[in-house]
Amino acid sequence: MVLKDLDSIMRRFYNLYQGVNMTIQLSVRGMHCGKCVDKVEKFVGEIEGVSLIDVDLQKAQVKVEFSPPATQEMITEAILDAGFDVNANNS
Repeated sequence: MVLKDLDSIMRRFYNLYQGVNMTIQLSVRGMHCGKCVDKVEKFVGEIEGVSLIDVDLQKAQVKVEFSPPATQEMITEAILDAGFDVNANNS
């Protein structure tokens, strides 16, 4: 009985959480040209739940809007996989 209640609570929480859109802005080092921008957009854009990617080459920042199942950790990992460094002091 307790497991059934817990399962019901978890489903409700997940359904509420799914509707939440989040925005992060990351400082990214190593981007120098339009191809770098394209690469970041490609890698981050492959993550399910990402709805917007705005790469500012001059400010070396990437703004991402997303909802579950995407997470900040997945986005950071995608940027690292693309060959760029992400500043640890991101907001």
